[in-house]
Amino acid sequence: MKFKNAELIKNWEKIENMAIVYNLYNSDEISGNSLEAKMNCCDIAEITGEPDRCGVYQRGDKKGLQYFLASGMDHHKYTIMELTLALLGSDFPRFINFLGIFYNGEDEELIDFNESLLDVCSDNYAAISRYGQIKDPGLKAFIKRDKDVLKVLKAVYTTALGISWYVNPTDQELPCTRMSAQDIAEKTGVKQRKVTNILTILRLMHVIAELPVNQFSKPYFERYIDASQVWKHKPVYVVFPLAKVDWSLVNTCGLTANSVISQSSVTYWFGDSVAQEVFVDKVNHSIQLTLMMTFGDIIRGTNHSLSIKTVKDTALSIVQNEVSEIIPDETVNDAWKSFKLFLPWAGVDVVTNAHASENSKNGLAKPNERVIIPA
Repeated sequence: MKFKNAELIKNWEKIENMAIVYNLYNSDEISGNSLEAKMNCCDIAEITGEPDRCGVYQRGDKKGLQYFLASGMDHHKYTIMELTLALLGSDFPRFINFLGIFYNGEDEELIDFNESLLDVCSDNYAAISRYGQIKDPGLKAFIKRDKDVLKVLKAVYTTALGISWYVNPTDQELPCTRMSAQDIAEKTGVKQRKVTNILTILRLMHVIAELPVNQFSKPYFERYIDASQVWKHKPVYVVFPLAKVDWSLVNTCGLTANSVISQSSVTYWFGDSVAQEVFVDKVNHSIQLTLMMTFGDIIRGTNHSLSIKTVKDTALSIVQNEVSEIIPDETVNDAWKSFKLFLPWAGVDVVTNAHASENSKNGLAKPNERVIIPA
């Protein structure tokens, strides 16, 4: 992040810089109900010292917010909050407290909530602000497979700090964000389908956790939830420290932004309690879970390699005999795609028959046909 006053702001704690930096961010009138809105009351041209690269959003969810256009490979528009967060990282909360102009007595009932959110989002954003400086090898490997993961992670944290909170969403001071896959897609330009997949992985890895409706505070429920259409509410997520996440499952299974993880697959591999945490307030009536249980029984029932086609056809035959409705091939294929994602975690290999060892080759499968090697 390069602009005229960048080094000055990064070194705001130096005695000779404090007053100068304070005046850069000072404003005669601070208004708004989110940190992003309040920081927008400052002058981004004065903060950066580069008015020619500054402007105001004319449309979209950021309409009216000032922005700074970064140069070079980044070439991204940053609001004042995003710019300062990207520049200072985990030092951002202390800087906000130093300024002392954005959280004041008017927000007293939300002070603890806002500060908890500020701390965890700043630390997390600092950990991922630049791909080349990400220290967690597991997280870096996950992002390397698809850089859209990084875009979504950053958007989760900037969205959290940009929300106008009027009441605490919980009865505790949990750091929360309110967002949907559509919100993140519009903010990042990442396809909504991929955003949905990434958010599912983040929930599975406990990077974020969706709050069930019954855990909302009464003031929040009354303000935001239509009791007759509870399912239509925008999800609220608790945000957890990235530093505590173990990414071994994601990397062992090679999960990416294109990995479609279903509720049935989470139930099969990790149990119903985990599935309820990942897919909150959702009841699973899908036949896919029955198909997956049958896939597993077939694979465990042999010591020999099996072609994927054999597993799917056998499972369909077994399950079809137990139900009256016709099971489409598409349902079987979708169930398999989600089921197979976690086979590496169970030590089960899936390779082409040509690449299988001599002892594991399947005599009935073609060389380019994929076969399953039981653990």
